[in-house]
Amino acid sequence: MSSQSAFSEKPLPDRIELVIHGLAGGGSERQMACLANHLVKKSDVRLVTLSSASEDRYQLDDRIERRGLGLVSTTGGWWRGPLGNWQRIRALYEDGRDWGPKAIVSFCDSTNILALAAWASSVPVIISERSDPRKQKLSFLWEVFRRIQYPRASQCVVQSDDLKEYYQRTLFRKSPEKVVTIPSAIEAPLFDEKDWIENHSRRNRFTCLYMGRFSREKRIDRILHAWSQLAAHHPDWRLKLVGEGPEKSRLQSLADASIPPQSIQWESWTTDAWKEWQQADLFVLTSDYEGFPQSVLEGMTAGLPSVVMNCSPAIESLYRDSRAGLLVDSETEFVSGLKRMLSSAEERRDMGWEAHQIARPYQWQNVAPMWEQVIAGPETRGR
Repeated sequence: MSSQSAFSEKPLPDRIELVIHGLAGGGSERQMACLANHLVKKSDVRLVTLSSASEDRYQLDDRIERRGLGLVSTTGGWWRGPLGNWQRIRALYEDGRDWGPKAIVSFCDSTNILALAAWASSVPVIISERSDPRKQKLSFLWEVFRRIQYPRASQCVVQSDDLKEYYQRTLFRKSPEKVVTIPSAIEAPLFDEKDWIENHSRRNRFTCLYMGRFSREKRIDRILHAWSQLAAHHPDWRLKLVGEGPEKSRLQSLADASIPPQSIQWESWTTDAWKEWQQADLFVLTSDYEGFPQSVLEGMTAGLPSVVMNCSPAIESLYRDSRAGLLVDSETEFVSGLKRMLSSAEERRDMGWEAHQIARPYQWQNVAPMWEQVIAGPETRGR
């Protein structure tokens, strides 16, 4: 990664508007909150969501102007979808028109499309893709709109070089220089090696942690299936699942039918994620696909080993040529890898410490200057 000094020449626009669907939990939402809290140290910042601000779960600097439009969904006949999106486009533009943003930064696919439709003809719009569009497809019409609107962006920020190359070959063939890679980042507490080693050496009961959204693509059923096979052989371990989402009730019913209740624990979404990471001994991720998952960086920063499905180029780059954890390609490999990690305290300790070292460059103080360079680029200089 580049150093802070490499980005110190260009001033930021004096008014920056950030746009996302909501701040009700999730890795992309946390990234947006962190970006807003960083940018407001140097510029005036508005953060606009399509959802209501009453649903916020992330803390923002008091200097940030917070706007929640309350326009997340519209129900009714087939015509309600296009009408609702036209209302969102008008609301985005009219809400910010008097404030006069000098740059727009938008996160996530459909929100990016709406922000471009609202602002691209008058203000530089920087969009950020937070998932993998090759696997997370939108509806047919949304995909058509993406092909029309995305090339209008001033810059397109992606989270891996693999996705950068994909967009340069497809939607940005005429302007490949617009696509840039900025990895996910975290705000991490101080990490004390001595305390970490002592904390883990004193334990006689251990925790395997999943933290994230309970949605279909996360494939938490894979974790439950593996745990149902291993729990009886590891009574000193428990599986802890933290988060919210549409699949949670179904997954809890699945667990009730196959896992001893004393070996599994469910928790709601928490504002103190670091407490959960610091109390865990191992973390798991079994998604079908990911962008650059915040949970992996947080777990690695907390010094945790892991068993992770190879579901993203970004994840593969983190684990390549390292012993930070086990990167697996199938459910069978996941079960055997989890069994191995539950049984070896020494291997967990060694992998956890290497994971912490690998994650250090992804802290916000290292990644934020990359965002500054993009936002202060030549197309955002109209002040």
